[in-house]
Amino acid sequence: MASCCTRCWYVLLHPHRSCDRYQPTRRVSSLQYGFTPFKGSNRDETFANIQKKDGLHFPDHPHVSKTCKNLITKLLHPVAKKRLGSQHGASDIKAHPWFSSIKWACILLFFAAWHMAVLSAAVRACACIIGACP
Repeated sequence: MASCCTRCWYVLLHPHRSCDRYQPTRRVSSLQYGFTPFKGSNRDETFANIQKKDGLHFPDHPHVSKTCKNLITKLLHPVAKKRLGSQHGASDIKAHPWFSSIKWACILLFFAAWHMAVLSAAVRACACIIGACP
């Protein structure tokens, strides 16, 4: 089973336009600020912030680049048709300047190798369970 972080990045970069990109965007925001983008003092305030048209605010500290703020803002745009990725899917997102230093082909190769290693370990574990350990 993939980790939550792996699933989030899969959703963010998946080519289908109908994907929900809120969870991975929350991850980006949490990694930058230490909390989610609409965080309130309690659950009700968080939900109210999500529903506000101007509910997305960025704190002054820590310093986060304008490019990162732009990415988060575009991914969480309140109008679905205006969200980053709504027109051309993952291509729009991968082309955003915040990702300019990412070598996407290398990431895909890394995850392919990682999945093969996990699959191989799972097969070995199953073999041991049924008594056919190597």
